[in-house]
Amino acid sequence: MTTQPTVPTVPGPALAELRRYAILHARAQEIPEDRCRALLERMTAAHGDGPGSWAAVWSRAGDVLAARGRPLEASRCYGLARFPYASDGDTPRLRAQRRCVQTFDDWRGARPGLGVERLDITLPEGRFACWTAGLATPARPARRPLIVVMGGIVSVKEQWAPVLARAKALGVALAVTEMPGVGENTLPYRADGCRMLGALLDRLGSRADVTRTSVIALSFGGHLALRAALDDPRIRGVATVGAPLHRFFRDRDWQRRVPDTTVRTLAHLIGCPPDQVFDTMRGWALTDHELQRLTIPVTYAAALRDDIVPPDEPDALLRAPRAPREILRLDDDHGAPGELPRLRLTLLRAALRAAAAHPARRAALAAALAARPRDTAAWTYRAPLGRAVSGLVGAAALAAGVRVAGVRSRTLWTCAVLPDAALLYGIAAAPSFERLPRYAVRPYNALHSPAVPAALFTAAALTRSRTTATAALGWLAHIAVDRAFGYGPRRPDGLRRR
Repeated sequence: MTTQPTVPTVPGPALAELRRYAILHARAQEIPEDRCRALLERMTAAHGDGPGSWAAVWSRAGDVLAARGRPLEASRCYGLARFPYASDGDTPRLRAQRRCVQTFDDWRGARPGLGVERLDITLPEGRFACWTAGLATPARPARRPLIVVMGGIVSVKEQWAPVLARAKALGVALAVTEMPGVGENTLPYRADGCRMLGALLDRLGSRADVTRTSVIALSFGGHLALRAALDDPRIRGVATVGAPLHRFFRDRDWQRRVPDTTVRTLAHLIGCPPDQVFDTMRGWALTDHELQRLTIPVTYAAALRDDIVPPDEPDALLRAPRAPREILRLDDDHGAPGELPRLRLTLLRAALRAAAAHPARRAALAAALAARPRDTAAWTYRAPLGRAVSGLVGAAALAAGVRVAGVRSRTLWTCAVLPDAALLYGIAAAPSFERLPRYAVRPYNALHSPAVPAALFTAAALTRSRTTATAALGWLAHIAVDRAFGYGPRRPDGLRRR
């Protein structure tokens, strides 16, 4: 059930880089960030089988959860224990991979009502497995449209349990699987690796309406899905996040910036030394001609701070002007972990639309997406006009404060800088204006909320206090000037919203 590399084992990445990316992947799998950070602090080695090794710490957490009868949460911990890949001879990670599958199987076995089934497919080059739901049965022979879900180069299929559990509500058949070389998939990762999707559709043809197939595929999985769609008319649409299309494969300057974890993982999947990864993949780029042939709907979410795939990759899709495209540009890291709730709904909505699922299901999902809370004041620090208005408000508030209390007013200038007390509080632990520690985010957002000067203005009006009015003007000036320079509320991970 594990990948067998075709070359000597590729050494894994360093502990510091594993820690950095683990938090992003833990968030995607709904592992609480405080629990993730607590486990990361116990680790002393990226590899090996010592008590402080990466696989040992995560596996112990999984063992505890499994013993407590929480198999799905245990499966997620085991999935991170084998992160980023389980190579031949890495016994702790190979065990974690097996336990990841076993505990997921326990979870689905205890919930027969979900109808989650295992499907194994064998090809001449290897084999791969899927978890499925919503397939036709003798009791329910109607074949539903199919949505295939596939992750990237480190994503195991077991992490898609929440999607499988929604098959009935969505009114579709679902199949979740892994890229070649990932998890239980023993197929080699090559330019023609997309053929596995065709084999999957062939196998499911009697139990799902595969002529109406849509694919949700993340990162490098998205690249495979788009390649498959070029030659398989059964694929009616692709929804992806951070998929490499062209520049990733050809731009040498960009390739020098790709994180070591990504390069080593690709080397493991392909079966080549790390220094040959980009030469091997150079011919995998989608050409302009191929992109022109992709006339199916494509939804692409790009992360503006992506350090793996160039953020401008989706621009290549726009060169086919008559093809239906939906491009989202998100201020986030690779995979947009900070936008996951919204992103999941967006990708599912796109998949249902492309697969021509029942209109009522699509409308319900669209309504859920529209109902998500939005930052209605975002234009005051994102849009050029909003920033200009914020600047004028800040200047006017400061001028009014000087007129009311004088240029030497201690109250005015104290309140004009006081909101940044939370910023200094955070920098004391993490000296960076770009990312605050989580404990400082809530105080920062509270002190930078327009509700504070609004409350002070109300108090000033009720008490006829000149001092309170001066404090309100100073506080408002600070917030408005911040927004004029593009500084709005902080996200839960401490980065500023842009």
